[in-house]
Amino acid sequence: MAVAATSGCKDNASEPGKPADKPADVVANKPAEIRDDTVAARPADTAVAQPATPPAADGWTTYSSTEGTYTIEFPTAPKVKGMLVVAEFGVTDKDSRTSACGIAASPLPGDESQAATMLDAMATGYKTDATVIEEKDITIGKYPGKSLVIQTEKHRKLFRLYVIKDKLYINNCGGPFDRADADAPTAKRVLDSFKPAI
Repeated sequence: MAVAATSGCKDNASEPGKPADKPADVVANKPAEIRDDTVAARPADTAVAQPATPPAADGWTTYSSTEGTYTIEFPTAPKVKGMLVVAEFGVTDKDSRTSACGIAASPLPGDESQAATMLDAMATGYKTDATVIEEKDITIGKYPGKSLVIQTEKHRKLFRLYVIKDKLYINNCGGPFDRADADAPTAKRVLDSFKPAI
């Protein structure tokens, strides 16, 4: 992976029809983005700390999905917003902007045979009004995925999208593009730590 970064600063929300700058959310089986101050209304939308293993010596936490379908590591305690799990990081005394990593799992909107088409369509949506730094097909086990690194006017974002059995997984990190190199090791660790139950 050439360049990885983290997603989601607390800046202005995206204009309608453009990708926002937070980890991807999934509502009604369609990808959307979290806006800076609101999340699409749905049941159980209040952010709550999710039970996780105690933080490791370096402060990282391993999150296990409630359905037991995956585990992933985060640099801070994650919060759950509906189907989205998010952990923010990156704030310092000199820089109040947040970066974030998140993952969402959703039932497939179609059948597994259409995996490549779904992954391509999602990547196309994320590339709107963004510069593509890297795009490639990937796999996890025998399951297909797509890796995408993009940059907007303010942010660099890295997505890993997977179709695994009957679920679509959207795993991404992003943050201020001018801090992308500093955020890259954290983003890479989060994205590499995703382990589905396959």
